[in-house]
Amino acid sequence: MADIVDMEIKAASVRYLKPGPGGAWADAALDGGKLWFGTASDPHEPAARGDWAMVRQHYVDAGRAPREATQDLREVRDFYTLGRDCLWTCFARGHLWWAFAETEVVMLEAPTADGRTRYRAAIGGWRSESIASAPLAMERLSSRLTQLAGYRRTLCNVAAADYLLRVINDIPDPLVETAERQHKVLVVALVPVIQQLHWADFELPVDRLIASEGWRRCSRLGGTMPDVDLVAELPMADQRMAIQVKSRIDGKGLEHCAAALRANGSIDRRVVAAHTVTGSLAPAARAAGIELWDVCNLAERAVDAGLARWITKQAR
Repeated sequence: MADIVDMEIKAASVRYLKPGPGGAWADAALDGGKLWFGTASDPHEPAARGDWAMVRQHYVDAGRAPREATQDLREVRDFYTLGRDCLWTCFARGHLWWAFAETEVVMLEAPTADGRTRYRAAIGGWRSESIASAPLAMERLSSRLTQLAGYRRTLCNVAAADYLLRVINDIPDPLVETAERQHKVLVVALVPVIQQLHWADFELPVDRLIASEGWRRCSRLGGTMPDVDLVAELPMADQRMAIQVKSRIDGKGLEHCAAALRANGSIDRRVVAAHTVTGSLAPAARAAGIELWDVCNLAERAVDAGLARWITKQAR
């Protein structure tokens, strides 16, 4: 069973259990701390004593095709026999939920109004967070796992069990970690490349960066506007942004840029982009309502936008 004390979740097996037809039993399962399974048409006594031949024959006698009867048998057998070391999962309320369960299958005297007939008690209830309390929201999970939400039957094996356990235990994917390290290496390598751009060539990369983020320049590149170097708009958000592009900037230069940018009242975002910053200007920029894009920020944006190769060619 999972070693909750040591905060490392382990499982001998992993199963997905749909919380009722169309998810109708989700609230009863999650709020009540139970794993609900089966309707009145599913056998209990032969399953409880492990007579699997009779369970399968029950479904055949009910008119199920042999293949379907075998699938029904598999689901019933898993629910009745998998131990406390089986990790159970389901999708509800936009999240992945997981739990371990007691082995006893409790049969109700009569079905509930929504058709529930039997359950296993979830040990400690259902959880929708990782061991580090990170929400397991479906949009943050791989489709390798979330595709189970469309499973048409009731219970199945989870093929992406290794991935699931990594997510629950907050263990990064080693391939993703390698990619992220290489991403950081590229960002660091691009910093001095950007810094060696001539001031006259620096405006064009900034223009390319904002274009990659969906901004549309509405001022002429290389123009002679006294207050700003670039004016761009984001039509979908109905926003305008003014940018001062500087090869170098210090505290006094920032004050001058801030005053010039604030003079334009029709601007939603005011940005100073500089590949060489003298001193710690970030606090002063924030206080002045200015976004300061220093060389590290620009390098990160360039890599994310796929402009690293283009910038290196510009710097040659």
